[in-house]
Amino acid sequence: MNNSIKLETIGFNLKKYRLRKALTVDQVREYLHLESVQAIYKWEKGKCLPQAENLLLLMHLYNVRAEDLIHVEDKRQF
Repeated sequence: MNNSIKLETIGFNLKKYRLRKALTVDQVREYLHLESVQAIYKWEKGKCLPQAENLLLLMHLYNVRAEDLIHVEDKRQF
């Protein structure tokens, strides 16, 4: 079992949950009080991770757990 955290998986999940909530990147930027949307795009592309405070706020905004962001959903559930 591979226990490493994959940035691409977290980025994919961040975007997936944002879209499920029908939020724009700009709405997320406003919620997080960021000056630009560039950080959000980097997170969603798996280039880097949000800082802990922002990650917690995103989990609250999307109503998800850390495990939801880290793991890939079983495609058979769709």
